[in-house]
Amino acid sequence: MGNLLVRLPYLQFYSDKTKYAHSKLFTITTNPLYKDNKGLDIHEYEHIKQFYLMWLLSVILFYYYFPLIIILGLLTHNLLYTVSLRYRLWSEVNAYKKQMEVDNNYSLEVCAKSLVEDYGFTHLTLSAATELIEYKNNNS
Repeated sequence: MGNLLVRLPYLQFYSDKTKYAHSKLFTITTNPLYKDNKGLDIHEYEHIKQFYLMWLLSVILFYYYFPLIIILGLLTHNLLYTVSLRYRLWSEVNAYKKQMEVDNNYSLEVCAKSLVEDYGFTHLTLSAATELIEYKNNNS
């Protein structure tokens, strides 16, 4: 999803109980230590865009059941992220790609290491994670 003329709405919270940052639904919670970290911000904003995309697709696909779909559509991204390792991997690879585009402090190696260690991809090797992010960067 290219650059948007208008940023999608979301709520921003700060909590020292968060290690770095995370997003759920249309909220981002960031550790205050990383408040001005542009790369981390864009990483989490990429998840916000994914949330809205899944919600919109859900509504379009199932608009006949609109009241139910509004509720289910709001949960689509988070549900897929939780239960599908493939979706979670796609989601994180895209977010790391965006993060690396705006912040040179995040090297390919750092992002790949985080991808392997922090998201429950038990069979993902460091070299495979590196290739996924590189591939995504070269084909965006």
